[in-house]
Amino acid sequence: MKEKLATFVLYIAFFAVGWFLLGIWNNYSFKRTEGAEMAPALPKEKFKFIDLPQQRTDAFRRSDIVAYEMEGIVVGSRTFFTARVIGLPGERIRLERGEIYLNGQKLSETYVTPDTRSEDDMEEIVVPRGHLFLMYDNRRMNFRTEGGALVYLDSRWLGPIGVSSIIGKF
Repeated sequence: MKEKLATFVLYIAFFAVGWFLLGIWNNYSFKRTEGAEMAPALPKEKFKFIDLPQQRTDAFRRSDIVAYEMEGIVVGSRTFFTARVIGLPGERIRLERGEIYLNGQKLSETYVTPDTRSEDDMEEIVVPRGHLFLMYDNRRMNFRTEGGALVYLDSRWLGPIGVSSIIGKF
């Protein structure tokens, strides 16, 4: 009888561990940060768990760090990029000498240093429904296209990013 009980408890334990791992598999992924666009918040070449998104804009908050893919954009071996959520649907955003103005008010950004701040200007836009405005913490980080142009692969160049392009949240 004790042997049957021990076997039963062992089966229950294996089932519980399997159920737990299945939950992690379906809700999380393990990614290696490839670039320096989010340094020092996400150091380059570090492995991190990411929470898989719900594909709803209300699943994201300002200052969340997300991983996203853009169809047709590959830089070297990179297929995804990381950036911080700056603007949510319906918000007005503009850049003036590198400072972000959100709904007319200057946004306080403790995660951007003088060494990583850019001097970019951008006319005001409204973030559409189902999209987020994403920017790197390292605002000077850019990528060279096949044609040789230097571009930012965040919302300054790509525009607001659809939540369907977001593959996870750190």
